[in-house]
Amino acid sequence: MRGSAAVVYKIDINADTYGVIYADLHNGNIHYTDNSLTLFDFDHCAYGWRAYDLAIAFGYPDIIRDAMIKGYETHRKLSAAEYSAMPAFLQLRASGMWEMSGHQRSA
Repeated sequence: MRGSAAVVYKIDINADTYGVIYADLHNGNIHYTDNSLTLFDFDHCAYGWRAYDLAIAFGYPDIIRDAMIKGYETHRKLSAAEYSAMPAFLQLRASGMWEMSGHQRSA
């Protein structure tokens, strides 16, 4: 786990990369209606790396992952460090030993 955390800590801390995040994005917390979606279950919200919310995409088929990242990047391009950290975020979250709310850093 230390290696994964080390990858995460390479991401710059600034307003673009770090702030309030949802931290629990998955199909069980999304309600789809027509052409819109509603997120609910905000108990994991915390200050953290914005790429953490996209890391869940690495658990989906490549076509879905690529679409999620492409959509995100219409608003802000991800850095190389953020790309590198996404699989690490997913691994850390799956370990059950690492919660975003327990790893807060001041920006």
